[in-house]
Amino acid sequence: MFVHSTFSSRLDPLENDALTRVATDALATEVWKRDEALDRVGGDENLLQELCEIFLSGYPQLMTKLREAVMSGDSLGVQQAAHSLKGELSYLSAMQATSIARAMEDMGREGNLSSAVASLTALERSMALLHLALDKAPGVH
Repeated sequence: MFVHSTFSSRLDPLENDALTRVATDALATEVWKRDEALDRVGGDENLLQELCEIFLSGYPQLMTKLREAVMSGDSLGVQQAAHSLKGELSYLSAMQATSIARAMEDMGREGNLSSAVASLTALERSMALLHLALDKAPGVH
């Protein structure tokens, strides 16, 4: 993104829009492996769309539970909320967020929340990018 921010002011608007789309698409691919998720549901586009919509409507509550558990130092709460998120993220092939949620689940299980705030921040960033990627998916509203 440094290249984009540094040089975007020198490009005409059409080139700038194209660069933004390419960067966004590349980032979305890192955040969500759509083809892998589609394979997981047997190639059923409608089912994948439905799962994405269910996830988009439900994950904010899980993030709230996780955030509250981290802020209150509740190891069991961190473990449980991270475990739930990890399962949903894994099923959707959101590998970056899955990895962070798995690490947070382990932190909760071990009762060591010393890096939980930093991990939560990373997870929130990853979830925001995932939300954007899922929102751009065809048929997901």
